[in-house]
Amino acid sequence: MPVLPLIISEIKKLPCTEKGQVDYFDTKVKGLFLRVGMNARTFFVRVTIPDPASGKYKAVIEKIGRFGVITPEQARKQALELLPELRKGRATKAARLPTVAELMEAHLITKALADTTAKAYRRDFAEKFKEWGALTIDQAGKIPPDAIIDRMEQVKRNNGDAAALIAFRRLQTVLNFARLKYPLAVPRNPCEVLTAGKLWPQAGARTTQLRGKDFKTFHAGMMAVNEVTRDAFLLALYHGLRSNEAAGLLWSDVDLGEETLNILKTKTKRPLHVPLSRQSAAILNRRKAASGEGDTFVFPARTRPLPDASRHVLLKGDSIRLNTGLDVTPHSLRRSFMTIGKRLHFHEEVERLVNHADSSVTGRHYDGRDLEDLREPLQRIADEIERLMLHGVGVKRARFESAE
Repeated sequence: MPVLPLIISEIKKLPCTEKGQVDYFDTKVKGLFLRVGMNARTFFVRVTIPDPASGKYKAVIEKIGRFGVITPEQARKQALELLPELRKGRATKAARLPTVAELMEAHLITKALADTTAKAYRRDFAEKFKEWGALTIDQAGKIPPDAIIDRMEQVKRNNGDAAALIAFRRLQTVLNFARLKYPLAVPRNPCEVLTAGKLWPQAGARTTQLRGKDFKTFHAGMMAVNEVTRDAFLLALYHGLRSNEAAGLLWSDVDLGEETLNILKTKTKRPLHVPLSRQSAAILNRRKAASGEGDTFVFPARTRPLPDASRHVLLKGDSIRLNTGLDVTPHSLRRSFMTIGKRLHFHEEVERLVNHADSSVTGRHYDGRDLEDLREPLQRIADEIERLMLHGVGVKRARFESAE
């Protein structure tokens, strides 16, 4: 039994045999060996254990993988995991590798992603990669390049470049996770062809927002929708809320006496604790007066029940476009709030009002300002938004009645 340090430089020196095979045992891990045959070099592990049936000893051998597909370091690590189990006489092969869909769920749990992000992953896999989700991860690792490229083109045609980019980035992330957990089963990520061929869509950052006369057009259009949806959009604009934060707002998040919002579940996983402006307080008081017994949501769907997972449909971009003619989305309202605030020179205050992380040393350790310090900046931003909605550009007013 030849003994050899199983490292890449030594293995490459070993010629394939003309017939039969030769086993080379590793000098570091006892039981690990490389079998060199006529066409391949393959890693195995071998142990000798008692055989109760014969009263003697028997050799147990299990394949790890071919050199070139896995590295000696990976083989050594796998051998150290297999050897103790083989010595105990246990089967080491997994009964079944997980599917792509199952591994996607494991990824969501491991990364502790926000609920909205997890829902987006599930939606993309269900709509764009449905048949791939049923593949075991070793099968997914063998998806041919032309299938990846064809699917990318299909998603681009059906959903646009930005959606295709996001969906395939998520697929790539899940398959990279599979490679980390099961390196022997998934030696490559099939999405690598998109990088090699420079085929990733070029989707620029979205910059749509309300500008100038758009505010007045937006306000006029909102008067044509039902009160609940109108007030949800207006509150989102007055606070720069994300659409899911506005649509899913609970009465338990609102303190009308203290005039504050305290939204616990956010995309950043940091609670949003901010004051109310005069305008937003008026909206919430109006909704409270109209609320029914047992309502938990500030903006309940009266026409049809909406489960928590689907409440984002309450604030859809289609509703804005159809009623205003503006090519904007609910997130455009958030950008509009931030732009107005920064135009009024409330740069740091805006970041806190929209719950952006402040990664600076000052933001992390020394910013001792509290909620009340945000009340005046928020009110000035809301007054400017109200001025633009009611009177348009070029008119200066100190104070207005709340937009309705």
